[in-house]
Amino acid sequence: MKSKNTETMREEIERRVSAFRERQQRFNKVRDDYFKQTVARARDDLKRIDMPPPQEGDEPPSRVDV
Repeated sequence: MKSKNTETMREEIERRVSAFRERQQRFNKVRDDYFKQTVARARDDLKRIDMPPPQEGDEPPSRVDV
């Protein structure tokens, strides 16, 4: 037989875990949206300056001192 205190504690833990999961899901959505927007802006910038996007395995451009 479980005590009232144990049930209350279990409910509190379940409530906190649920709230944490909801916050994590919101955070992940905001982060994913930001990433998608950033990549889209970068691609638009590359198109605007007529530069092909980097391909997997490409070396980064060497530094050019101006």
